[in-house]
Formats: sequence, C-alpha cells, structure tokens
Amino acid sequence: MLLVLIALLAQISITACSDDGPGREDDPEEWRKDLFAQKNLMCHAPMCGIPDLSFTPSIGIVDQNNKDLLDPKNPNNVLKSDFYFEYQGNKYFYGDTNFPVAGMTKKVTNYMGKDRYTYSIAPFRLQAEEVLEMKQPLDIKYDFVWPSQNIRHTVRTYVEPNTEYTKQFEEFMADTANKELVSIEVYKYGLWVDGASYPPMGPGRWFKIVVDSNK
Repeated sequence: MLLVLIALLAQISITACSDDGPGREDDPEEWRKDLFAQKNLMCHAPMCGIPDLSFTPSIGIVDQNNKDLLDPKNPNNVLKSDFYFEYQGNKYFYGDTNFPVAGMTKKVTNYMGKDRYTYSIAPFRLQAEEVLEMKQPLDIKYDFVWPSQNIRHTVRTYVEPNTEYTKQFEEFMADTANKELVSIEVYKYGLWVDGASYPPMGPGRWFKIVVDSNK
C-alpha cells in the first residue's frame, strides 16, 4: 500500500461558465493577480512552428525517487488505483469519458507532458480553439479524491479567452511585411488547490503528489 510522504509540491514550469466556481464572492482583484497568460508566439517565417496552446489542469503522481507513477510503462503505475475526480456530486474515474466541462464531455485520462517524458492526469483538456469559442470565462471547482491514500484536494480552474484574439491574429497574418516575432494572448488562466494559487510547474504538470512505493 502506497503511503503519502508529501502532497502537492508546487514548482514553476474551457463554452460555458460553471456557477459553482469559487471566488464569486471574493474581490476579483484578490485572485486575478494569480492569472497567467497563454500566448501564441507568431511569425511569418516558415520555421516558427505551431505551439501547443491547450489547457490541461494536470496532476502528477511520483514515488520517492521521482519515478512517474502515471506512466503506463512503469510496472508500479497507479492508474488502476481508486482515485477519482468529484464534481457536482458525481465521481469520475480514470478512463471515464463523461466529465462535463464547457458544454462538452471530456475523458479523464493520463496525458504525456509537453516535455515528452512526464505523465499527468486531468479530468479534461481544452484545445485553444475550444477556449476561443467560449462566450464567457470558465470557472470550475472539483475535488481530486484518493481514498486509499486519504487524499482530498479541492481544485479550481479558471480560463478566460481573449475576445480580440481572432482580430489580432488576422491583422498580423495580413501584415506580411512584418518580419518580427509577435506574441498574441490567447487566454488567461489560473489554478488553485485548496485555495492556494499554483503556477504551472513546467511542461505537462501543475502540481504533483509524492508517495512512498516501499510502504
């Protein structure tokens, strides 16, 4: 049985609005300062590439040696453990495909990080196109629950699209004489765990849980 050594180590690294998002009663200035901007770095040169601008509120789970316990190739992975996401009184387990968010249903699954070697789990992923289709910001609160580890954390995610993005994008594309790199904000986002703001810890994870695989 895995025992928790350390939970939630913070490190540096949706279209409908949910009415249950926390912070509705709070002064927006108190939490908007925690928001980050997802930007699209653009240029007219062919080597600029296409960045991954998706939003994934990810949880990493590793052992005491920092071995990834969400990696399917790890024989000690915990993908069949009893953790789940709880939202509006319903439980959504790994592999479920009906987590409701932003007017859609999403799959609870593990994701390979943008660094191409870490894995994480999240109740949903939203592509940039889905974010930009939102008519209002997404403000959603749910719990990550792991009964066998006696873990429960409340997670809030917030995503606010830049309503001027399409116009700004088209203006840049039309200005073919501009040879500079241009950064255009796609959306603002934030994540809070048990009320504390967590910045992205790097490619692919927001925060992680460390467990002792020897116990």
